[in-house]
Amino acid sequence: MLIVAFVILGIVMVKVIPTMAEMFLDLDGEMPLITQLLIASSNFMKKHIVWIVLFMLLAIIFFKVYTDTEKGRILWNKMRLKIPILAVLVAVSVPIFTSKLDKAKETTDLANMRAAKAAAVVQMNEISTETTYFYDANKGTLVESKPTEGYGQSSEVVDGASEAPKGKVLAVTINPTAGTVTLKWE
Repeated sequence: MLIVAFVILGIVMVKVIPTMAEMFLDLDGEMPLITQLLIASSNFMKKHIVWIVLFMLLAIIFFKVYTDTEKGRILWNKMRLKIPILAVLVAVSVPIFTSKLDKAKETTDLANMRAAKAAAVVQMNEISTETTYFYDANKGTLVESKPTEGYGQSSEVVDGASEAPKGKVLAVTINPTAGTVTLKWE
């Protein structure tokens, strides 16, 4: 069970935290110290994964040798009574953490959709025929050429979208005569 907990922790630190770090860095705000430390720990683990695995293997060998002694066996039996509590905490916290991450991605996409629609309403007064633009999330403006890098985050369909936005950009079609704005992830 302990090995499973370390594997889960390793996956979170090497896969999930870097994804969150990218989202935080895109926000251009000051991150709390604990978040900075977590991201630094994740970067350290990614950079030194070979040494960490080697250390873990040596620790397992040492553990096996130690628990073959009388004193080690007694200590290990005491510890085994407490390990299920840790396993339950990890098993409960990982799904909660990932669901919050998914919700943050969806919220980011909804915010981009609202900002694109607001920019389109402003642009509507300046055009006379139906025109399609692309929303540049980095600048917060409508542009004529499609941005090269997609900014959609969510793997699920968000409210007001016909498909999942992950890796896509918003195409904004403005029809000033009908007074409508249509958004589509492309």
